[in-house]
This record gives sequence, structure tokens and C-alpha cells, in this order.
Amino acid sequence: GIAVAAADPLVLSYAEALERGLAHNPTLALADQDLRAADGALLAARGVFDPNLEATLGLQSSTSEGSGQLGEYSAKARTAYNSAAVSWLAPTGTTLSLGWENSRNDYRYVLANFDQPYSDAQFGSGLRATVSQALLEGWRMSYNLSPVRQAQQALEAADLSVQLQRQQTVADVANAYWAVYAAQRQLAVAEQ
Repeated sequence: GIAVAAADPLVLSYAEALERGLAHNPTLALADQDLRAADGALLAARGVFDPNLEATLGLQSSTSEGSGQLGEYSAKARTAYNSAAVSWLAPTGTTLSLGWENSRNDYRYVLANFDQPYSDAQFGSGLRATVSQALLEGWRMSYNLSPVRQAQQALEAADLSVQLQRQQTVADVANAYWAVYAAQRQLAVAEQ
């Protein structure tokens, strides 16, 4: 025959059994993950209304050479530019944008028949503000906030699911604990 060694029984208090049941229940762990995912989905749905910052830096350079009525020439142009803008989508569907732009253009011309090169610099800057509003789809706050409301409801449902699963786990552990306790007591009485 095969001999099987019996393991020593694990002795737990009622509080320890509840603690272990809550810590090691895979269904409860999944419900907790669903709750975290629903919280992230709500954050993403609200993120549509977060302000956006856009910045651009650039540098362009060009060189050309040729000949014309005044003889041979070479020309160099260089443009440096930067811009920054902040935009925001309001729950009303209105998009607001404010931006600033700067540029500098440097030109240098050299004619072979002249000793002195010609150079020129031009500077530009501008401020722009934009307001746009959807006239058909998206002009109502209830329409634009719908994904946020849906995500909030999903978060509330996930939270309720966690609470329900926690209560079910406590009930299951309590039933199992007291069933084992009752069986042990009956065994002790039967052995007397």
C-alpha cells in the first residue's frame, strides 16, 4: 500500500480566517482590478477637458548661387522660429486657444562684382486667440459630458461589485469556519 503522511492541521482564529480569506480570494482580487481599471477610465474620460500645451522650435537654412545682370551671386537665408499655444476644450464643446509666435529671418547676399555683402534681418511676432464652437454635434454639455458620466457610473458599479464580493467572501469564510468548528465539536462530543 501507499502511505500518505497527514499534514498538521492549520489552526486559525476566526479573525485570522477572515483575513486570509479576504487576502487570497481570486474573485475579490479581480473585482479590485476592475475597480482600478474603472478609476483609470474615469480619469481618461475627464482628461479630454485637460488643457493642452503645444510648443514648436525650428530652424531653416538655405543657400543659392547663380548669375544675373550684376554678375555672379550667392545668397544665404536662415529662419529661426518658435511658438507656444495653450488650448482647452470646455464641457460646453467650446475650444479656446491662446498662442504666441516669434520668428527671425536673416538674409545675406554676396555679389561677385561688389566688395560689400548685403545683409538684412526681419523679425516678427504675433499673438493669436481662437474660440470655436460646434454648432450641431457637441454643442450641449450633456452630450460632451456623457463619457464622463458613463465612466463615473462604471466606477460606482465596480466599487459596488468589490463591496459585494468582499461581503460574499466574508460570508463564505464565516460559513466554512463555523462548519469546521461545529464538526470539531461534534467529533469531540462523539469521542467522549
